[in-house]
Amino acid sequence: GAGGGRGRMQASKQAAEARAHAMTSATRCQRRAAAPRGPAQRTRWRTGAARARAQACVGAQAGVGAGRGEDPSVGACTGGGVEPCPSSVGKAQEPAAAELAMTREALADGGHKTVLTAYRTYVDALIAAAEVAPSGQVDLSFTPPTELTWEVLLTAGMAGHLEGVRAGYNAYLDAAEAVCTAMHLEASSDASSSTYTGGPPPAAVAAEMDCIDEACAAALGAAGDVSLAMQRTQIMLGAVTEGSRAPLSARLLVSLGKSLQRHAESARENARGGGTGFDILKSGRGMAAVMGCLCCQPGAQGDALRAEFAALLRGWAEGPGFAGAKEFGAIEVLEGLLDACGAAPRFAVGTRVVCEAGEPMTGTVLAHWWRHPQWDAQDPAAVYQVELEGNGELIFVPLDLDKCIRAA
Repeated sequence: GAGGGRGRMQASKQAAEARAHAMTSATRCQRRAAAPRGPAQRTRWRTGAARARAQACVGAQAGVGAGRGEDPSVGACTGGGVEPCPSSVGKAQEPAAAELAMTREALADGGHKTVLTAYRTYVDALIAAAEVAPSGQVDLSFTPPTELTWEVLLTAGMAGHLEGVRAGYNAYLDAAEAVCTAMHLEASSDASSSTYTGGPPPAAVAAEMDCIDEACAAALGAAGDVSLAMQRTQIMLGAVTEGSRAPLSARLLVSLGKSLQRHAESARENARGGGTGFDILKSGRGMAAVMGCLCCQPGAQGDALRAEFAALLRGWAEGPGFAGAKEFGAIEVLEGLLDACGAAPRFAVGTRVVCEAGEPMTGTVLAHWWRHPQWDAQDPAAVYQVELEGNGELIFVPLDLDKCIRAA
């Protein structure tokens, strides 16, 4: 129920954490890729990338790690009104410039399949260029621009093409691995060493990989698998807590919020029987492409899951896990999402309520979306802060449910 003081703080924090972990607990303890990467060498490389992210964020202040930019209010690769990640701006002259131009043309004029084909061709050209580049000349210009990759993944996601999201994400990782391989060979004292064995990639590469992880989560949400997108986001927030990566971008919050609202609106149309809505079965990809997430389905179960996800996103926005959430419009988007999903707080500030904290306690709502400063980045804010009558004790209520809080 509700929590307050030292005695009830831990119990209520656990309740809030349980909500954050309620989507699926089976995979939340490990980083889940959009698809298995395959060879053991790739696994070692990703482990090295995680170590590099930890090194990149050592001593980071105001949410900015190495390679993440100069503006503490951004601190991540962003878009839609937020400046792009500085690590992808001002690169040296782009290799594979012709293939890059073709990919941009496909984004402007083509469908998602054309975009993915052009992007894969571009990545292959970058890899080939990195393999033959003179020693010391391989740098971030041999990885696809971060903003371009965001657009490619979101294009596939908006088309409901989960397989395309996976393909685009894996293509970017192939390019990043090729860059790390080239840099490893340049730095290796062993002339016979011709493979990358999993040492940490440069901090700038690792930081851009973090940006693309966010893009993948956003694209998965757009494609309809919001459950997986939320799982990946929660894992990234856990890395923020551990200090192994910089805070996530406001763009991810905005993208997930808009995707979930779109699914909610489509579900209502489907429930009324008046619209095609978001139905992956009608896209011609068959049962193999059916999503395991119910958030875009009509009915009470879909409504409940959408409301849970909406409250979780709004709670995350108050914490240290996202940079620039308030400055760049994410709060407004998420407030609209709460209304669309029927998840806005039921009791206004100043309302007398009864909270269940072991026993019924009457109080007054002081604030919405209250958060203890010592909570981890993946812990969402509590829906209510309440001042109890009589002793004036302040408590918080993590869930807007009748079993936790009701009208007095």
